[in-house]
Amino acid sequence: MAHTDKRRNWSQEDDLTLLKQVAADTPFAAEKGQLRKAWQGLAETLMSCENFGRVVDGKKEEKEKHMLLDDIITLLDDVKTEQQKTEAQKRSQDQDDKDKIEQGGLIVREMAMKTMKRKCDPEGDDPKRPALENRRNSLAAVILAESERDAVAREKQLAFEREKFESEFQQRQLDREDRKAECEHQLVLAYIESVKMTNIIKVLLDSKK
Repeated sequence: MAHTDKRRNWSQEDDLTLLKQVAADTPFAAEKGQLRKAWQGLAETLMSCENFGRVVDGKKEEKEKHMLLDDIITLLDDVKTEQQKTEAQKRSQDQDDKDKIEQGGLIVREMAMKTMKRKCDPEGDDPKRPALENRRNSLAAVILAESERDAVAREKQLAFEREKFESEFQQRQLDREDRKAECEHQLVLAYIESVKMTNIIKVLLDSKK
């Protein structure tokens, strides 16, 4: 029964330990189908921690808890933003590919129709006919060349956007690691200050005995 009460009433240190582990493991960033496994791994890590379950409290622990919560929320927002950008980029690329296929198909159908008309046209011996057909073929060639240039330009733009996205993603990763390191540094400093204050209080209490 005592063990059940301890787990139901979490201490400040339990909260801090949980939040630090969540910030370190980021289980919410796991791929679909792996979320349960990620959170289960986090739970196993916590249960193996010797200090998990010890009862302490204080204003410093409360402040640290809020700092960690803010950091986790920021990490979660970054993950959601990256997922949305990736999905939007994929949709844009799929639409561009579809447009290129449709445009190419229209040009091919148009040229095929012109060929069929030439074969079926009884006035095919008209001396003006070759010049007209040449102009049409030239126009089709220009359209095709323009379509290819647009496709190349779009591909270059997509490549540039992908590189930019990857660069920004790496920078965000570095920033996140910096924030995490700074947060851990602050936690260590807070712990040192807490130990100092505890020792001072003990000395004062001992001196009054």
